[in-house]
Amino acid sequence: MLIFDNRQVIAIAAGIATAAAFGACVMAIQTQVAAGVKHIDWGDIVPPFLLMWIGLHHLAKVLG
Repeated sequence: MLIFDNRQVIAIAAGIATAAAFGACVMAIQTQVAAGVKHIDWGDIVPPFLLMWIGLHHLAKVLG
């Protein structure tokens, strides 16, 4: 477990985690669309989506 005392480091880490999770959401959707699915499998998209919102929550806590 990492412990950060510096608010700037926390903001940078939360921002990177949020961007990576958003990228994972987009990649999951693009992969399914490229495969020609008729219905999106939300099980592949929900975990990175939740991680994205957790990252945004921590970013808002640090900045606000």
